[in-house]
Amino acid sequence: MAEDGLTRLASRQALSAALHDDPGADRSDRIGVLLLDVDRFTQLAASLGPAASEDVLVQIGRRLRTVLRPNQMLVRLGGDEFAVVLPEADRDAAERVAHALLEQLGEPLEIDGEHGARSIQVAASVGVATCRLPRGDPRALVHQAALAVWQAKQSGGGVGTYDAEVDGPARQPPVGELRVALEQGDLEVYLQPQVHLGTGAVHGAEALTRWRHPNDGVLLPASFLPLAARTGLMRPISTMVYDLAISACARWWHQGFEVPVSVNLTVSDLMNDELTDRIPGYLEPHGLPPRALRIEITEDAFLSEPATAAALIDRWHQAGIMVALDDFGTGYSSLAYLRELRLGELKLDRVFVADLARPRTCTIVRHTVAMAHDLGMLVVAEGVEDADTARALAELGCDIGQGLHFGDAMPLPQFQGYLRADAAPPGASV
Repeated sequence: MAEDGLTRLASRQALSAALHDDPGADRSDRIGVLLLDVDRFTQLAASLGPAASEDVLVQIGRRLRTVLRPNQMLVRLGGDEFAVVLPEADRDAAERVAHALLEQLGEPLEIDGEHGARSIQVAASVGVATCRLPRGDPRALVHQAALAVWQAKQSGGGVGTYDAEVDGPARQPPVGELRVALEQGDLEVYLQPQVHLGTGAVHGAEALTRWRHPNDGVLLPASFLPLAARTGLMRPISTMVYDLAISACARWWHQGFEVPVSVNLTVSDLMNDELTDRIPGYLEPHGLPPRALRIEITEDAFLSEPATAAALIDRWHQAGIMVALDDFGTGYSSLAYLRELRLGELKLDRVFVADLARPRTCTIVRHTVAMAHDLGMLVVAEGVEDADTARALAELGCDIGQGLHFGDAMPLPQFQGYLRADAAPPGASV
């Protein structure tokens, strides 16, 4: 069996061989694959140093192995990614193993770092994928688990599940198709409304990427952004999304709806001078003022490139462009850096919004809102799915809501209709 040199676990090559051999085919008609990705490992490694970071990975491997049976293969794929092959596992069984893995990582690790011994806490996201045997291309099952990891991370971590019988097939598009989509303009931006919790007025719109595939319909980012990240296509996609978002905003702005558009920038985007340098000046040809654009960056992006992010935030602030800190509350960082950043908004992570039934969560949200307001920032709550949640957030002082309760991401013509309906007097025809 091919072996990983650091952890002595099975390697990526062993995973590929095991899946091609259909482990469990003689005993059950099911098989499962789990992918585990350590959350924010890049930032953790930067604080620990190389030797201690490797020790963390070795200890994680040992912890995970204790959960598994002898016939369940544990693989280190590379970096901070691990995989598990589960013969004879249906969806429920695979999810139980996934939660057991996360529970095993719940206890702190004892690490000898560059500054002495320390106790650290790690968290992870797990993607679950199951299928019936015999199956087609084994890589499809791994791809489905990768999509589930991505979805779990977008939801704040934990376990994400992809089951082809429930969610439909997950064909991984070839990179050539994605390149053609870029050339032909098949990538679009959809707009999700952001609504003022006090007045109900539209506060803004977040631009979200979609791929209008000729055969597979409208694809969500989880279906193609991981592929783009692996193949060097994120930069052209980010530039294209930015261009489309500004053009879309110009359409409704010149119709009298002065609603800004928010665009997400990743760590790689912050390092793309071609994109960041053009941001302030690109609004003018469209006849848009700086307040028509909001830029969203995550805590991860700031922590990965703090000097670059701080300099860009300062430059955009001076140009009159508001910057929002996305996914706030899920990082390893302290709050100290907030005093150094000229931010206009904090976007409260959806894990807090979904947990408002707990008094402790409400206390955290209330104090986060008070802190943000004292620093001159608005607070946007993501993942608002019902009226009760919207009302609770308003009572806690949140300013803006975003989520299915106010509307899903929609194509530009539909969003323009949404704006017209918002502006119309009660009872008027739109």
